[in-house]
This record gives sequence, structure tokens and C-alpha cells, in this order.
Amino acid sequence: DTVASVQYNQGLSERRAKRVADALAERGVPAVAMTLAGRSENELAVQTGDNVREPLNRRVEIWVTD
Repeated sequence: DTVASVQYNQGLSERRAKRVADALAERGVPAVAMTLAGRSENELAVQTGDNVREPLNRRVEIWVTD
């Protein structure tokens, strides 16, 4: 969401993506099948003003391709 600085939120986004990837890897998903990216405030699910807490903007998206 838009609470805290863009730099902090970017790092948080990247850490969340890594935790999900680690959990998937522990369950057998090959690391080469995953691409990680943190989007932070660059791609909000719900557009809000600054300093607005929005749970839908705190997410991890998983895309499955073959």
C-alpha cells in the first residue's frame, strides 16, 4: 500500500515475493520456473492516495505458465 516510503515498500514487496518463492520451492516447484518481482507502489491493485492502508495492495500474484 502507500503507507511508508517508496523505497521501504519496494523492499517489503521483494521480501514478500521471496518468501512465497521459498515456500513454493520447499514444495517442489523448481526455482527456474519462477520469476520474482516487487511492484511496490508502481502497480497498485486499488488506487489510493498517499498513506492509505489498503489490504488489497498487499498481495503476491502467482502466474502459472507452461
